[in-house]
Amino acid sequence: MNPIRVALAGTLCGLILAASAASAQVDVELAFDPPTASPGDVVALVASMENKAPEEVMADLELSIVWGGFSYAVIANSVPIAAGAKVGGELPFFVPPFLDQLTLSLTATVGELSDTATATLTVLGASKAASAKTSVLRGLARDTATMLGAPQSSDATESSTFGEIKRRYR
Repeated sequence: MNPIRVALAGTLCGLILAASAASAQVDVELAFDPPTASPGDVVALVASMENKAPEEVMADLELSIVWGGFSYAVIANSVPIAAGAKVGGELPFFVPPFLDQLTLSLTATVGELSDTATATLTVLGASKAASAKTSVLRGLARDTATMLGAPQSSDATESSTFGEIKRRYR
């Protein structure tokens, strides 16, 4: 047996094992329960973040909301998580009449490694004529961030193409 091949195979196995252990350093989960609702229903937004590393880490969080063609980058914050700790919980969310679909995306980054979870709520029978209150969505994002240990953040920012804006207001 060639000693160089054995050494290379051992090195590759070590790198793969180290990479798989490192990629599991922070695990995020995000879900609406149930994922389909009607206006006026109350659903649960379940969010959690777990540190799988043997030491405390500082996780950079980014929570974004996509609704009606607009992307709201709501929080970008750093949160310390103790070794082996899991933070999070469940938030009740009242489904407003203007909402047809809502997608939240949560990313936690530690160094070069990150994990992302996405949750989509589909609303049946939403009224397009209802007044859209983006403050409801910002409040949901701020409550989620607080539940994960982040300090309250500033208001959301919107990012959209000019074509999306024109279509929205036609």
